[in-house]
Amino acid sequence: MRFVQLPMARRLKLFNAGVIDADLAARSNLSKSYPDVLQVGPPLLPLDLYLICPPDTQCTEQRFQDTSVSVYSSRGSKALLDEDGHIFSLKGLATYVDSPRQLLTLFNQRRVDYFVHVVVSQKIEEAPIQRPYQSFFLGSYNLPHHVHKSHNDMVSSLSTDLSRIFSAQ
Repeated sequence: MRFVQLPMARRLKLFNAGVIDADLAARSNLSKSYPDVLQVGPPLLPLDLYLICPPDTQCTEQRFQDTSVSVYSSRGSKALLDEDGHIFSLKGLATYVDSPRQLLTLFNQRRVDYFVHVVVSQKIEEAPIQRPYQSFFLGSYNLPHHVHKSHNDMVSSLSTDLSRIFSAQ
């Protein structure tokens, strides 16, 4: 078994084509857009999304409508917010990157002022935000596992095993 990190668009295209066997954590409606992908078992990672802003500004979802600012987001965060029917229909300028960590680095270096921050379950240590900020809670999400349909025969046993593992924690 090999774990490989890929940009989201490439990963999903390869996954749907069967080149990739499984995805550890992806949005729950993934199989609506990718018919050869099956959801498996309980979610791996609960996560929260926050809008991060400089401390001296209004930090609400209205920033997504403000044409005078750029809001940065990972492609995955945008997909989650879109799935949720969130107000992420931007009127302002949006820039998407593949890595949530990259956004944190850019904010810490003062290269961006507004971004959607992914905060994963408390069990995982997060890289800190190193400059003054304020945050606005956007939503909580559970990211289930997925497998390619060629592994359909394993879905039931994988779901059972994952449920047993997570209930033991």
